Amino acid sequence: MKAIAFIRPLPIEAEDSLVELDLPEPEFGPRDLLVNVRAVSVNPVDTKVRGARHQGSASDKTGKPRVLGWDAAGVVVGKGAAVTGFNVGDEVYYAGALDRPGSNAEYQAVDERLVGRKPKSIWLCRGRRATLDEHYRLGIAIRPVGRSRGQERGVRAR
Repeated sequence: MKAIAFIRPLPIEAEDSLVELDLPEPEFGPRDLLVNVRAVSVNPVDTKVRGARHQGSASDKTGKPRVLGWDAAGVVVGKGAAVTGFNVGDEVYYAGALDRPGSNAEYQAVDERLVGRKPKSIWLCRGRRATLDEHYRLGIAIRPVGRSRGQERGVRAR
């Protein structure tokens, strides 16, 4: 699967501050959902984890890539044996756990206890998707978009 990660903290202007990688699809445990990520946002925690001053979680000590992003929405494509509240095909949104790989990837394993059903009044964008790298470099955030009375509310990049 495609993912955006960092290997060591660098200024965001640096060409390799964030890199696109091919990673294996995440394995999921008994209480986990496997989510096909369709929308992400950039949260201040992303910049803090990536930042050089955040010691202990920065990947530069191990040389292994770290996938950021914890606020996401998507569709459940797999679930662990102990999951009771969700089914494959459910649209969900969540803020994942800092001690697991983030949502800046095609798929993310996330504990069902951190997940909610995406309200039907919000839809996921169906137009051109910005790459995860573009989200970071351009500072794109997801926000609600008002529609006329009777129409759905949606989200779009601003």
